[in-house]
Amino acid sequence: MNLINDLIASGHNDLIILEPRFIFDQGIISYEPNNNRLIYGYEKTIDAMAQGFLNLEGVYIDKESAYIMAGNKLENIVINELPLLGKNAPAFSYEEGE
Repeated sequence: MNLINDLIASGHNDLIILEPRFIFDQGIISYEPNNNRLIYGYEKTIDAMAQGFLNLEGVYIDKESAYIMAGNKLENIVINELPLLGKNAPAFSYEEGE
């Protein structure tokens, strides 16, 4: 089951989905129907992004640096820009055990 595909199939065409999906889909923890938006787990998304950096072909980076880069990019590029996406902008959950 793919939550995004199910939502789109049920008519939620204005859903905002973070890209690249092969990374960010791993961070999805739920859907908020009142605001028609996806909820991403902060830690799950950091993990997925760090793994993405570690798996880049031809790039040699240690695990700690990959996590630092992932955190910086998530905060500075993704989260800071979410308000510009409007009312359906995805949100992040910072709860432990998300």
